[in-house]
Amino acid sequence: MLIVHESCRERFLQVVKFAAENNLLDNLLDSLDYLRTYANREGCTYAKDEGKDTRCTLHNDFAPMSFLFSLDKFDGEQWSGWFGGGLIYSGPNQPLDGSGPAFTVGIGMPKVGWSVHT
Repeated sequence: MLIVHESCRERFLQVVKFAAENNLLDNLLDSLDYLRTYANREGCTYAKDEGKDTRCTLHNDFAPMSFLFSLDKFDGEQWSGWFGGGLIYSGPNQPLDGSGPAFTVGIGMPKVGWSVHT
């Protein structure tokens, strides 16, 4: 399950529009799908009922075109935190070399597009 937190819905729509305008929509959608289905992967301890017991929530990040995410699991009674990370954009004026504005390092990541960092 993928949730866009209400505080970043406007940003999410801006990012989708940016991705579509720059021929990057497939990359963004693939990255979002990866997060949505993360717990459904073979060998995952929490892969039950097609991932209905896990959720990924997107939140605002300080880096342009990027998001923070939190993955939670449901134990049958309540949701609890599992782990988090970032869905980080890399492109012109935003390299993943540790410099601003992303202040993130990516190894073997695409020169342009989104990648998952934990």
